[in-house]
Amino acid sequence: MARIIYVLIGGLLLFTSSAGSQDAVQYFNNGLALLKAQNYVEAIKEFTQAISLDPDYAEAYYHRAITKDLLAQKEGMNNYELCYDLLKATMLGHRDASKMLVKKSQAQCYNIKNFRIDPEIVFCADFSSNVLNDLPPHAEELGMLMSLNLFNNRFTKLGKNIAENHPFLVYINLMSNQISEISPEIAQLELLTELNLSENQLQTIPTAVCRLKNLKVLILSSNKINSIPNELKNLTFLEVLDLSSNQLTNVPPVLCEMKHLKELMLTANHIDKKQIEQLQKTLSSTKIYF
Repeated sequence: MARIIYVLIGGLLLFTSSAGSQDAVQYFNNGLALLKAQNYVEAIKEFTQAISLDPDYAEAYYHRAITKDLLAQKEGMNNYELCYDLLKATMLGHRDASKMLVKKSQAQCYNIKNFRIDPEIVFCADFSSNVLNDLPPHAEELGMLMSLNLFNNRFTKLGKNIAENHPFLVYINLMSNQISEISPEIAQLELLTELNLSENQLQTIPTAVCRLKNLKVLILSSNKINSIPNELKNLTFLEVLDLSSNQLTNVPPVLCEMKHLKELMLTANHIDKKQIEQLQKTLSSTKIYF
C-alpha cells in the first residue's frame, strides 16, 4: 500500500512540475507579445510570472532584462537592476545574456574613490592607473562585481583573491601591468567571458586560463609568449584570440584544432608566411591577421 502511495505522489509531483513548466512558457509567450507591442510594464509582469513558475528559465530572465532596459530608455533613465537578470541568465548558460552583461555592467563604473559608497550595487569597478599591485583595501566588499578594469597598474600576479571574492566576474582588463604568473584559482571564474592580459610578461598561456570554460575573448598581445599549451583547445567557446606581438616562431599545433575561432591575431611574431597560409586553409572560417 505504501509503495502505491509513493508512486501516486511521485506521479502527482511530476504532473505538477510539467504543468508549471507549460504555464511558464505561456506567460513567457505573453511577455514576448507585450514586448513587441512596447507594453513594457505588463511584459515585465508576464516574464516575472514565468520565472516564479520556473526559476531556471534563462530566456525569461534575459527578456525581462531587455524589457527593463527598453523601459528605462523610454523614461529617460538608467535601470542597472537588469544586471541581476542578465547575471542569472548567464549563470544558466545564456550566451547572448553574457554579451549584454559585459556592456551593461560597464555603463556605470565606480572608481577607487567612490566604490565604497554602496558596494552592494557596484557591478563595475575601474581601478585603472592607480599604481596598484593588488586590489585596494575593502574591495572584497564588492560581492556583485561583474566588470573589473585594472589597466595600467603594477600587478605581477593575477591572484586568487580576485576569484575567491568576485565569483560573478564576466570581464577583466589587466592590460599594461607586469603579470608573469596566474593563480590556479582563476579557473573558478566560470562566468568570465573576456580577459585582457596584453602588455604583460607572460611566456606561455597558463593552464588556469585554459580552464575558463566560458571564455569568448582572450587578448594576450605584447607579452613574451613562445609556446602555447595543448589545453587551449578546451576553450570551446573562444571566438577571439589575440597573440600578436609575441615570440612565436611556429604555428602551435593546437591552433589547427580551434576551428570555432572567428578571429585570430598573429601579427608581429616570427612565423613563416607559408605556415600561416596553411593555417588559413585549416581554419577556413577564421579571419587570421598576420
